[in-house]
Amino acid sequence: MALAEQYATHVANSLASTATVMPAPQGANLFMSLHTEDPTPDCSLGELVGSGYLRTAISFDAVSVADSINLENNAPVIFPAATATIVDDVEFYGIWDDQLAGEPIAYGKLASPIVWTNLASVAFQTGMLVLELYTKPATCTIP
Repeated sequence: MALAEQYATHVANSLASTATVMPAPQGANLFMSLHTEDPTPDCSLGELVGSGYLRTAISFDAVSVADSINLENNAPVIFPAATATIVDDVEFYGIWDDQLAGEPIAYGKLASPIVWTNLASVAFQTGMLVLELYTKPATCTIP
């Protein structure tokens, strides 16, 4: 998962200032979007429309792993049943601070495409969506 352009700018500004806390998304809630093409850093491309689709709530917990801290979804994310078959495969996702508009926080590519058929729902199990934040620089050696 990569940070979205607007949120990455907030993080960069925070790092360049004397702030000691990473910026939090503006909204208290986060929502996951689904896309049929790479949404790009501003998350403007390929978001599903119609067929009963609506961004779905998602929440994360921090999990320490070696030299990084991962943010992993802490509960299943379940999109309601589609009211028609989505024509294109769903291959990407975004994380937003609002269900209908808002600012994108992050985006990524799914491990495998999803074919979303009529009357089926789509679910992501706990821990499937990960944003890795490095806390220590990589060790470099010069020969």
